[in-house]
Amino acid sequence: MSGGSEFPQAVEKELNKLDQCINTAYSQSLDSIDSLILLLEGSKFDANLANAVVKEVTETKTKCAKDFKTLYTGVIKYGQTIEKEMISNLEAVFTSPSKTSSSTAKGFFDEDSLNQVILDDFFREGRFELAENFRAECRGMLVAQGPALMEMHKLRESLEKKEITPCLNWVTDKLTQMRAGSEHDMLMALKFDLHQLQYLAILRPLVSFSSCATTSEQGEEQKRKTKEAQLSALEYARVNFPPFFHMKAKEIDRLTGCLIYLDSLSNSPYKDLFSEDAFTDVVEVFSKLYLTMLNMPSVNPVLTSLMASKVALPKMLKWCAFVEDNKENATLLDDDEMMLPLDVELDKSFQYHSTFVCPISKDQTTQVNPPILLRCGHVISKVAMMKITRQNGGREKRFKCPTCPTEQSPKETLPLQF
Repeated sequence: MSGGSEFPQAVEKELNKLDQCINTAYSQSLDSIDSLILLLEGSKFDANLANAVVKEVTETKTKCAKDFKTLYTGVIKYGQTIEKEMISNLEAVFTSPSKTSSSTAKGFFDEDSLNQVILDDFFREGRFELAENFRAECRGMLVAQGPALMEMHKLRESLEKKEITPCLNWVTDKLTQMRAGSEHDMLMALKFDLHQLQYLAILRPLVSFSSCATTSEQGEEQKRKTKEAQLSALEYARVNFPPFFHMKAKEIDRLTGCLIYLDSLSNSPYKDLFSEDAFTDVVEVFSKLYLTMLNMPSVNPVLTSLMASKVALPKMLKWCAFVEDNKENATLLDDDEMMLPLDVELDKSFQYHSTFVCPISKDQTTQVNPPILLRCGHVISKVAMMKITRQNGGREKRFKCPTCPTEQSPKETLPLQF
């Protein structure tokens, strides 16, 4: 597999071909079977159609066999492309390379953790029946997030149908239960977005109405509807927007400013407010916030793992092969921490936490090698500090900061956690 975060092009090409083949075979087979059913129903009242029915059955069978033969060929070719383009034997990655020859090899693979990730993925994608069946088949004790995520999907569906009230009620209820904080602020932002959609829904009919040519009678009707919409929108804004003035003043100015152009909204500077993408954006914001409040990742972890593994697995397999060929150097692997001494550069889109690189050793800090705050305010890694103290005669000896002349002892330093 090549680097990057895209799906292998050859596999994607064959997948698209297979998808097209499935749709073609399905539609053609249904058409043939439907015509056969009509002929069979007609033969109930006409015995002379018996020979035609036999002929039609034979032709339908032949057509279906031909269609599904093409489909079968596509499935075989797709499987061959996957085997060619993607890594299939990952045993070396899940086993300690220093012990691959031992029958008591200690592996990295945790089946229960993998099953939990898969179960969570089924729930977050709304496949609840499949998730429950999968959970019943797993031997491990898996935690189900079904009820909470079921509520999320119901609210999502209402938003996708442009029904704002259910989600607005949910946000209002959550805000009454929550104190000030980051989640409270995000809920307030979401509540404003929902009120904005509701406000624009009052004016949305005028967008298409104002773009149509009108007669004098239609013009009077348009003026009447414009006036009604203006009064309704102003009343909605007066009741619902005041709590958001401190955080959304500019947005509220635009929303009220568009009332000047009610006779020509489709050609006004505010026409972007009525984009259909607004609902899609709010659905995504709502889903991410809901998952965050459940302490679940807002980005699909299965997809993230697959995209990261596409970059990491080839390098890990090469490293495992190197260690296997140089078993005398297999002590590079720390069995206690089960960590691979291998750097895998991933795209910035895979970074979800703050990182720190020691200015002395140039290594990225970890839980085993955390960043250390010195008395002078400079920060280095724990390993770098230990090397400096050893050079000065031991752990209790005072040492100078490698950046400035400040002296201190290891007891005066503090570990940092980002």
